Amino acid sequence: MNFHKVIASSIVGISAMTLFSYALSETKNKQFREPEILASLVIRLFPETNNQSSKIAGWMMHYSVGLLFCSIYDKVWRKRQTPTVSSALLLGGICGLLGIGVWKSVLHIHPDPPKIDRGQFYKQLLPAHLIFGVFSAAGYRLGDKAKKIAVSKTEDPN
Repeated sequence: MNFHKVIASSIVGISAMTLFSYALSETKNKQFREPEILASLVIRLFPETNNQSSKIAGWMMHYSVGLLFCSIYDKVWRKRQTPTVSSALLLGGICGLLGIGVWKSVLHIHPDPPKIDRGQFYKQLLPAHLIFGVFSAAGYRLGDKAKKIAVSKTEDPN
């Protein structure tokens, strides 16, 4: 695994996806903010958890899943040398469908899920993951630059 590429890919991809979800939430006046929904799931499952801890957990879970997806993307992209828009959209679409299935399952089995418009939430997950895929590909390409910067900093003591 190319550590720098995977980290850059996941940070860029999840950040772009999250910005999309937050913007769409504002536009539609609906709750599509994945980290906040995750935080709500945590605090409803563990009521003794404080709000700050549940928010941190929500963000950590959201970025961790992105890191997992980008680790998988890395395996695909290492075979192709560089990610393409079509491979990014394909991988984003697959992850979007997988994400919809996971969210449906989690919200179904959770004993006290938050009240959200599930149909609209699931519908926005596919374009959100397509954005994730494309921006993850861009971040993956930036990973080489991040590695070069990190290496040059360790070689140059000034």
